[in-house]
Amino acid sequence: MKTVFSFITFIVCLSVSKETKEPDKFKDMYTCFDIKQVEAIVEYDNVQWISEEGVDVCDLGFRISSSPHSYSYSTRNWRSPLYCKKFMKEWEKLKKGNEKVCIAAYLFSPEKRKYKGNEISEKSGFWEVIMTENWCHTYFKGNCLGIPNSTESF
Repeated sequence: MKTVFSFITFIVCLSVSKETKEPDKFKDMYTCFDIKQVEAIVEYDNVQWISEEGVDVCDLGFRISSSPHSYSYSTRNWRSPLYCKKFMKEWEKLKKGNEKVCIAAYLFSPEKRKYKGNEISEKSGFWEVIMTENWCHTYFKGNCLGIPNSTESF
């Protein structure tokens, strides 16, 4: 019985240590920017294909003016308006105390397009994690484990 308990304890310790030492699965996907270049964009809508009465939703995106590419990030799907409002409050606080922000995202190939009358090269994609030196927010739960001041998907 003692041997079985020791074995189970050993397995649990291995799984816990794996969780705390596992590298960030997005570490090679981060692009960092001067926070002054990053504009958070919220678009609200009422979609009726979900139900006949319609459902209020929002899309939280980011536009970054950078060289040689500009970047455009959006969410994978709609969120509740409450989610976007909470995020924007956090974002305003975050902008005051940080110089850089890093975004982990699945990016598509750059494409040429017109923006404010100029042709630009833009990379776009779906964001997963937004991180600064002392803050982290993740689109999915679990991606900010061990990072102080993290907010996970409200």
